[in-house]
Amino acid sequence: ANLSLLSAPREADSADDIEPEHIYDVIERLRERYDYTVIDPQHTFDAITLAALDQCDDIILVLTLDIPAIRSTQRSLALFDRLGYPRHKVRVVVNRWSKQIDLDLQQVERFLGEKVVGFVQSDYRAAVNSINLGQPLVNSDASSKLAAEIRNIARVICGDGANNILPATAINERPRSWTKLFQRQKAHKAETNFDLQATLDRA
Repeated sequence: ANLSLLSAPREADSADDIEPEHIYDVIERLRERYDYTVIDPQHTFDAITLAALDQCDDIILVLTLDIPAIRSTQRSLALFDRLGYPRHKVRVVVNRWSKQIDLDLQQVERFLGEKVVGFVQSDYRAAVNSINLGQPLVNSDASSKLAAEIRNIARVICGDGANNILPATAINERPRSWTKLFQRQKAHKAETNFDLQATLDRA
């Protein structure tokens, strides 16, 4: 497969030298070179993360079916609305799904105001084996249900392929939401700088 990886800095303190403008410019160059670019940002809405999200054609919100994660996802969607991200840009995916989870999916979708576009079932063995082998799960265990679910999510998100992807020339037309947000950082710090996976207030 024609796959390239741009990893995080080896030294943690090297990340301090990275500015939002660097992220924005790097992703713009990647869009010119690759058909698809997948970004796995940190789980906080800081300027770096928002600079990356501004460049995205699709934002995949991954949640588990527990109350803290669902409430966190709701807050994320509310923030995206304030930043002007269109809802069709945001997709919701459930991770570690199991039939044993006693939550009504339709109720969760009504609470979020978004449909769930895919599920990744809980399969610890397959996931850890993929990590330890250093291979994508669709290669390390291609016949597993987990791999099939990942392929299905990719098909749903990509749709008809390149026709869904904005050309690189359209990048300059994108609003830079991170600049708007962090001009008001003091006023909104407590509301926007939260951890997507953190335990929120009691339901």
